[in-house]
Amino acid sequence: MATRKLATPNLKKATAKAKAEAPKVEPKTTLTQEQKSLTNTGEKPSKEQLAEESKARLEADLVQRVAGMRDRLYAGNSILSLPPTEWELPRWLARNALTALSAPPKTGKSFIALHLAYEAATGGSFAGLRFEAPLRVMYCAFEKYPDTRDRLEAIEQREGTSIPSNLKIYAPKRAPNLLNASQVEELLRLFSEEQPQLLIIDTLARCTAGVEENSAKDMGAVVETLDKLRVAAGGCALLIVHHEGKDSSKGMRGSSALLGAVDQVIKVSGTPGIAIEILVTHSNAAEPPAPVFYKVTTELLPPAPGRAEMREVGVLEASNKPAIGTALSS
Repeated sequence: MATRKLATPNLKKATAKAKAEAPKVEPKTTLTQEQKSLTNTGEKPSKEQLAEESKARLEADLVQRVAGMRDRLYAGNSILSLPPTEWELPRWLARNALTALSAPPKTGKSFIALHLAYEAATGGSFAGLRFEAPLRVMYCAFEKYPDTRDRLEAIEQREGTSIPSNLKIYAPKRAPNLLNASQVEELLRLFSEEQPQLLIIDTLARCTAGVEENSAKDMGAVVETLDKLRVAAGGCALLIVHHEGKDSSKGMRGSSALLGAVDQVIKVSGTPGIAIEILVTHSNAAEPPAPVFYKVTTELLPPAPGRAEMREVGVLEASNKPAIGTALSS
């Protein structure tokens, strides 16, 4: 008797047949109401209709953005709800503002800037006025940071106190460039984390290498970066140390875009052997105060490691009137 063979199904053919017979599922798309109605009638939206829909979406977005702008629109007495100008040091140093300390070379501007930093950090006095409380201070020593170190040692010895921990010196081996995107990003992160109340950049020239100072476009970009740094630091008082040109009567060196952007200008003047005068020449918020005079005296410091000779370092001190002092070095 012959044995009957059972038929073995072909799985591959069966799977292919099943796929072929399965209903196709079209991907879901999001359609506007007008497109849905056109689809139901079998018609496709025209280019004109798509353009109109795009225009409508842009208009709706604009309306929403303008509504947000109106949240910052003030009228009548509501204008007085805006925050007034606040001062870290009345008529000398405003909060959330850009101040320029300008001077010709070798007139003592770095002495002034560092003295201001130390007094702000200790809650001391500057220009005859006392800070209400010690501030968090960051001093960016982009120029001659060994001098900054020695001068702080001299101040510490003169005052008989330790350098406060809320005074921080940023002393990179190479100054960052304010038009270098990655370097600016690093500064923004640093200042955002540190939140200094007083931020001093000494000098602006050192961190704008390659910038055409007489170009309104270049200096406008620098000012924009300075604004970002100020905001990142929590709306600090930002002081930039800047040079004057050969003709000091014309003020700060470079494009007027910088002068137009600063809230205040403190001018430093002096000649070798004569005291230093500081004077507010430009202020957006208050009548300039009377000029103040300082002088540089010498402090003897112990020898440096491995050396035998004492070190002579200049220290700034107040002076009631112009007087004979020490030749200045910066």
